[in-house]
Amino acid sequence: MRPGTTEYGLMILFDVSLQPKLPLGTDDKLNNPEFPIPISFVYGSNDWTRVVDTDFGKKIVETNRGKFGSQSNFLIVPDADHNMHMDNPQALANTVINDLLGFEGEEKLPVLPLSEQEAGDHVDYQREFEQDQNEIYRQ
Repeated sequence: MRPGTTEYGLMILFDVSLQPKLPLGTDDKLNNPEFPIPISFVYGSNDWTRVVDTDFGKKIVETNRGKFGSQSNFLIVPDADHNMHMDNPQALANTVINDLLGFEGEEKLPVLPLSEQEAGDHVDYQREFEQDQNEIYRQ
């Protein structure tokens, strides 16, 4: 990724208070009762976007559940912020698999906080990513 692309993207997509310029949670987009497919939202337990989105994800899921029932979900990945794939990749993967395949009860894959995962299950991807970035910028 080129340096500065995140900063540029944030300026284009959000206003100064981090509210989206074109929010998806409006009645003409995802919150439309006629929206034709189930919708699930996945957030990290410490995700900063949960604070600024004013629960639009939960509202959309409630609207969508009227048509699709338990196929639409609001899901939380433990011990993760916005970069769930780096913070708790195993829990994210299991959350997505459970949601897509409709796993419930005993067949559901475990979605565990890092402290409850077996040693070796978790790789600190954030640390590895930062080390890689430092190497790139040193060159």
